[in-house]
Amino acid sequence: MGIEQLMKTTLSVAVLMGAMLAAQMPDKFGYVQTSVTPATAGVFVDGKYMGPASLYADKARAIKVAVGNHRVEIVDPYHATLVSDFQIADGQYNEIKQAMKPNGKAPKNKVSGVLTEGFGEAAVYIDDAYFGHAGRTIDVKPGKFMLKVTSMDGTILRELKVELRNRETLVLPEEGAPVVRRTQ
Repeated sequence: MGIEQLMKTTLSVAVLMGAMLAAQMPDKFGYVQTSVTPATAGVFVDGKYMGPASLYADKARAIKVAVGNHRVEIVDPYHATLVSDFQIADGQYNEIKQAMKPNGKAPKNKVSGVLTEGFGEAAVYIDDAYFGHAGRTIDVKPGKFMLKVTSMDGTILRELKVELRNRETLVLPEEGAPVVRRTQ
């Protein structure tokens, strides 16, 4: 065996041993639990939408995050955003337990709404601002706006310009199905 072949074999063995050691070392994770009101507020970890806060109110369903620094934002269109920056250690549970403060933007009366159907776990945005989670009616003021539904990984599932009239609910089904307007 020549020197070149010996070096290739040694390098291959070193790479294989490194991969075996990495496979034996468990990944390091911590957890984030969200016990906030309103429970329908959206949870964003490091800018990624995770779903409504109610999904993670139980310790057994806490969000699994890698060890390190993270930013968690709890967002609701009618409340001040909660922002938590923290460092997660291996096995650590961080609980965000707080009532969000109203921001004065909530409609005084239920005036209009948007209901998204059939999207599964998805976020609803109005004019690029998070407004709620798919599958429930979201109270909005009448007017013209851009409505967007995105999957948990950020893929746009449906996007369209809409005009919502007073005391009307817009039912937005999955792509391909027509939009339905219901008068309240």
